[in-house]
Amino acid sequence: MKKLLVAAALWLAVANGFAQNLHIASYNLRYDNAGDAKENPWTKRYPHIAALVTQANLDVFGTQEGLFHQLSDLLRVLPDYEYSGLGRNGGREGEHSAIWYKRDKFTLLQSGNFWLSATPEVVSKGWDAKLERVCSWAELADKQTGFTFYFFNTHFDHKGAEARKKSIDLVFLQIARIAGNSPVILSGDLNMHPKDVAYTGFAQYTGFKNAHDIAADLQDGNTGTFNGFDTARHRTDRIDHIFVSDAFAVESYRLGKDRYDGSKFPSDHFPVLVNLQLKKVDENAKLYPSFPEDFDSAPEKLKYDRAGITMKTGDWILDNCVIQNTANDVPSSGACAARFLGNNTSSAYLQMDFDLAEGASKVTIAYSSYAAKADPACVWALEYSTDKGKSWQQTGNAIVAENKRSKEVAMFPVSIQGPVRFRINKLGLGSDKVDANIKNGRLSVDDFAVFKY
Repeated sequence: MKKLLVAAALWLAVANGFAQNLHIASYNLRYDNAGDAKENPWTKRYPHIAALVTQANLDVFGTQEGLFHQLSDLLRVLPDYEYSGLGRNGGREGEHSAIWYKRDKFTLLQSGNFWLSATPEVVSKGWDAKLERVCSWAELADKQTGFTFYFFNTHFDHKGAEARKKSIDLVFLQIARIAGNSPVILSGDLNMHPKDVAYTGFAQYTGFKNAHDIAADLQDGNTGTFNGFDTARHRTDRIDHIFVSDAFAVESYRLGKDRYDGSKFPSDHFPVLVNLQLKKVDENAKLYPSFPEDFDSAPEKLKYDRAGITMKTGDWILDNCVIQNTANDVPSSGACAARFLGNNTSSAYLQMDFDLAEGASKVTIAYSSYAAKADPACVWALEYSTDKGKSWQQTGNAIVAENKRSKEVAMFPVSIQGPVRFRINKLGLGSDKVDANIKNGRLSVDDFAVFKY
């Protein structure tokens, strides 16, 4: 019992030490309109937009209205960033709802686009909208921590009231389809303010909150986000917004009201600047009883065949996986660890054969490649099932386990309500032929911890 308490305290301490801060923004750039050429030309505006991005030290941000040549100009003066997203008319054509991210901090895992219409998979105009409207999305992984999240960015129609109303439901339907229970950020010029009748449509999506409404430090709270290039304009209508899923806490909210040449704004909208922090475990979850699973109460399993094993947390299925207590397994606590087969041609699994009834908010796992000198690194992923193991989905990005004499910790922030089970999938070669160039050594894991939703 003492050992269990020590292990639980250790993992709570590790989880609470994990801090994922993000500086994000939503910024309507104002498209390069010939009518602006005299007073507010793009050639004079974009260096100041880039300066604001740099000064705010933005990690990820969404822009609206940018045409391809505008994005190219920004890319040239923001060499530390990359962007993802198509124009609303397809390819490079039309205004983009681009997603920008620091290239040295994040890996783009996947991305896509859909249109705000009844046929979102193709370029199309929706309902009573005046123009085609697109939503771009990206799944990003922090290169240092492994934390993954989704960023969606869009621009609702400025004329079609029905289109704006239906776009809310469409966007959240697509978020659920694409991102599942992963942490999500939604930014955009939504062309509606909180007092707009259609804005009430956001209320039903209780897992998301407007960053303005939950910011610990709220600045410019009553300032409108559209300025019309007019420094004398004093409006309170907030039409640019950032919504976040409940995985995030909002540390601060403000508008970027920088000027150049004394009295000019870089765009006809103010950027919405928000600082986020991933919620700590002790803020929204607690460790399940009997976890972390340290594999010490299980009988030794010496063969790699598929078999069921009863451990202190419940019944598990081990496939191409053993439980032993050798020194090269380098247990992070106790004497034993679970070890996966090396050079496996197909996936190897360590899989719960039971559900955790109260969902999950975070999973932490200690891991390393088997520490024998001959063993290379290997790759594994965490998967979850909400249908009693009938189907599985990966959460987060795959992890590379290096050959070390100590365990590293992988943390997977999740937001899963209701019964769920997890498994480790050690990725296989996909062939019977062993390739020395592929990293597929033995994997050793210990202290599998799950925190309630």
